[in-house]
Amino acid sequence: MLFLTLLSCAPKEPPPPPLPPAPILPAPDGELYATGISEPRDPLIAQAVSVGLPWQESLSGAATALALEQPFAPELSNARWAAVRSGYPHPVRSLLVASVRQDNIPETLLAELQRLLVSGDQIGLVRARSGGSDRWVALIGRPRVTIGAFQRELPLGAALSLKTDAEGWRLLSPSSVETSGLMSEEPILSEPGEWWLELTQRSNTVLSVPLHVDMDTPPAPILTLPGEPTPSPTEASALAYELVNSIRDAFDLPHLQIDPTLETLAGYPLELSLAGSWEKERGEARLRAAGFVGGPVGQLTCEGRTVAVCIDTLMWSIDERAVLLHPGLRLTGIQAQVTTEGISMALNAASE
Repeated sequence: MLFLTLLSCAPKEPPPPPLPPAPILPAPDGELYATGISEPRDPLIAQAVSVGLPWQESLSGAATALALEQPFAPELSNARWAAVRSGYPHPVRSLLVASVRQDNIPETLLAELQRLLVSGDQIGLVRARSGGSDRWVALIGRPRVTIGAFQRELPLGAALSLKTDAEGWRLLSPSSVETSGLMSEEPILSEPGEWWLELTQRSNTVLSVPLHVDMDTPPAPILTLPGEPTPSPTEASALAYELVNSIRDAFDLPHLQIDPTLETLAGYPLELSLAGSWEKERGEARLRAAGFVGGPVGQLTCEGRTVAVCIDTLMWSIDERAVLLHPGLRLTGIQAQVTTEGISMALNAASE
């Protein structure tokens, strides 16, 4: 009895400390393209941006998608599509990540953010729990035009109405028909599928985003990014042919067939591109002068860390996208060069 009494009087173990509150992340999917003023609900993020960092909710939603991605492999190329999903319509310029102890602020990341920001930039900043640490992801967006909220997904036959200070618009339909007009005009989206919208100001593109008509927004771009590295130009070209045709598959277009002459003719524009002196119009004129005069021709160049990233960049511009998705093109020739930065490529295409 004495032993039991002593046990009952023994000091009790203190309760374990409460777990730190879980991070609060913005939703990675939004219904609209929108960039209104907002405040972070995560107290640590609010503290981090209180020094004057221009936090933006839909851009932070894109950062959420990257932070929660498994396996975690943050890529700027994936951040651009994450911004489409979250409803951030402006260009995403930079991606930064850091891992710190739970409920600590990554001062080095914040200092780098402040160094990179220019006037008018916006940031997406989130943290997600990862084991015993917090994973912080930051994105920098650079708006070039003012625009009100607008629909990313629209019903068939809807009129596109935008409130913006841009001067004009360009549209590429899913069947690769291009139209353009002034902002006072409201084009009708008369075809189901993925459209591409560009807004222009003094002949410069200031906004470039997809619109999805009578369909849901895909969770990811067509190509898996960043894709595998290719150690040789021959392997890069072979992969490029495959990836271009996988894009055409997604739009129910016939494959482009390899043409040896177009492949040889891709060498010169590749040299010009590496020297920074390539011009699309002159390149396409040279294709016609070489005998490809029976129909449309196209010439594209790109650079990227991998072949997939290189080709994906072409899908973000109407002028370049229209070549990859042209229904009248049948032949192609590609040359590639492996550089210290990744891959540089030139692509020729013709109807016959």
